[in-house]
Amino acid sequence: MNTEHYKSITVDEIFSVIPDLIFVLDANNIIKEYRAGNTSDLYLPPNQFLGQSMCSVLPKETAKLIKSALDAAKHKEGITSVEYLLPVNECEKWFEARACRSTHERFILLVRDITERKNKEIEIRFQANHDHLTGLYNRTFAFDFLNQKLKECDRLNTTLSILFIDIDNFKKINDKYGHSAGDSILKAVASSIKNSVRGQDAVCRIGGDEFVIIMHDQITNSKLAQIANNINQSLAELPIAAEQQNNVSVSIGISQSDKGICSASELLRQADVAMFHTKHCGKHGFSLYEPTMEKE
Repeated sequence: MNTEHYKSITVDEIFSVIPDLIFVLDANNIIKEYRAGNTSDLYLPPNQFLGQSMCSVLPKETAKLIKSALDAAKHKEGITSVEYLLPVNECEKWFEARACRSTHERFILLVRDITERKNKEIEIRFQANHDHLTGLYNRTFAFDFLNQKLKECDRLNTTLSILFIDIDNFKKINDKYGHSAGDSILKAVASSIKNSVRGQDAVCRIGGDEFVIIMHDQITNSKLAQIANNINQSLAELPIAAEQQNNVSVSIGISQSDKGICSASELLRQADVAMFHTKHCGKHGFSLYEPTMEKE
């Protein structure tokens, strides 16, 4: 091994292969030095931040996070880290900043691009809470969200409503035209439902051809009826298959939390009962839950 060769490697050469940004700051958060293996991650060119306060050259919200990390580093041993989103080179990037005390009242701030990791985390969270076919919220989200909102209703003495939606004759459609046609209908129905409600309402696919709308504020029965009718009207132009005249329709059951219901499963069960009542009455419509429907 040629030790002389290794001795000749400079600090700059070492830092050139390190992707992190490294800043040296004084006790007043003034940037004294920096090293950047990847200069494309710099928010500003060096002549605009050297000699300046780190917090003065960053966007306000980012500056608050960085200052909190630096303040923590001034008062305790070890490393304090924060994550933030920053526009760099006309795109949004995620960064992690780690702050720690050095010697002689100086502080080191190491900044790393974590965009790839954050995007993967976002994707994993999305997949955990969304149906892969329609992009709607899934069954897991529906139950978690419902239970959360029911607790809020109990605390605030308010109500919420559930619309349980089932596509009429979906099994026959699948059997006759195939699963590809069935999937196309599921996506089209999902889109129609979402476009028929407000942005604040949670639209979920909870399995097969079953959908749920969670409306977490007080809504009158007449308004719920209007929403249910709008959903079926929005499907009126949606053919079952390209060569068919018949259109898609849905049966809807509606339940509300103002009847002493304290669990998501019970509220969904009552909406399901009301939906089957609609089926028994000829489909293509809606029913508001009534206890007498339990005997059907």
